[in-house]
Amino acid sequence: MLFQDLQYFAKVAEAGSISRAADELYRTYQGVHKSISRLEEEIGQPLFVRSNNSMILTPLGEYLLNKIVKPLEAYWTEAAIAVESFENYNDRTLRIGVYIPDTDINAVAEDICERFQRLHPHVQIEKTYRTFPDNAKDLLNDSIDIGVCSSMDSDSSFESALIFPGATTAYSLLVSPEHPLAKLKSVTLRDIQGYTLLNYDFGHLTSFNRFLLSHPEIDQSSIVTMNPANPLTYKLLSDGVFVRISPNSNNSNEIKRTGCVQVPFDPPIHVPIGFMYKKRTVLKQLLYNFIEFLKEEMANCDK
Repeated sequence: MLFQDLQYFAKVAEAGSISRAADELYRTYQGVHKSISRLEEEIGQPLFVRSNNSMILTPLGEYLLNKIVKPLEAYWTEAAIAVESFENYNDRTLRIGVYIPDTDINAVAEDICERFQRLHPHVQIEKTYRTFPDNAKDLLNDSIDIGVCSSMDSDSSFESALIFPGATTAYSLLVSPEHPLAKLKSVTLRDIQGYTLLNYDFGHLTSFNRFLLSHPEIDQSSIVTMNPANPLTYKLLSDGVFVRISPNSNNSNEIKRTGCVQVPFDPPIHVPIGFMYKKRTVLKQLLYNFIEFLKEEMANCDK
């Protein structure tokens, strides 16, 4: 019985069809079909019921998946981590991308890094100061191992290891000085209804997106997504055509480029801060140890 056959079996069970499983595995339909047929022939009984182009597990298939394959995958991952740890035993540098705008969050990150280093004095921590979009890009191209971020990305390429309890970035409204909202001391969600909201497209789900998704009362059709590097973006802001929810900052590029003003929200809008890392089949042992340390820190904060 080949482990690959068991992996393909689990993927077909998850996807509900051989064609979808083949797409997700980047394999041919024939290859996955042959693997399932070989497994069923070895076991001597069908593992799926074929119905309307879908694959439904038989009782034996459910038993195999839950009692054998899933536990085996966990042991396989653990073994792979051990092997990679042996192969990379000289790797003693953990590269962390630190989120620039928020000095309070940087202090939390620095404290966590210091405590981790006390437990692992042989480890060298190399910090690279980035904005969150650069952290996402750096993670994808393996320039850093883990990054501090102000929004947990929903992209399947990333996972979040920890949300700092109580640690947040505050947001405010960014508008032209001539805009009607600029005359207010503070704004509410009700105040921004009816205006066109500018959403910066960084190629991932930003804090702004998450804020919008958590407040369905905001008209989604009023949201326009644009690349922040586009000069038209700054012109539309300065002309008062668009308004934007932006991290609090007295030195942001938007303020410098457009002369816009920031109006605070009442009640305040806060976005959680955490660590984010790239999904991998096998994590480097050092990164794996750091993530486990972060999870322990989170558990201790919850007590």
